[in-house]
Amino acid sequence: MKTTVNIPDAILNEIHRRAVLEGREANDVIAELLTASISPATIQSDNGQAVTKTLPLIKARQVNSARKNGVIGSRAPI
Repeated sequence: MKTTVNIPDAILNEIHRRAVLEGREANDVIAELLTASISPATIQSDNGQAVTKTLPLIKARQVNSARKNGVIGSRAPI
């Protein structure tokens, strides 16, 4: 099924980077991430005990602290 979804550039860039590193299509990476996010929070292991599932971590570039604090792009008081 095809659909249109607005994904922030930073996330989409990370998905494309991961796809290239893993030699996969971006659509496959997106489908895997979505499947992991809607799967049950726990699964049963072979011994019958519940095992907590976690989502894959996508790291994004950190915001420069000066920009985050409003120092860049604004004039400092004199």
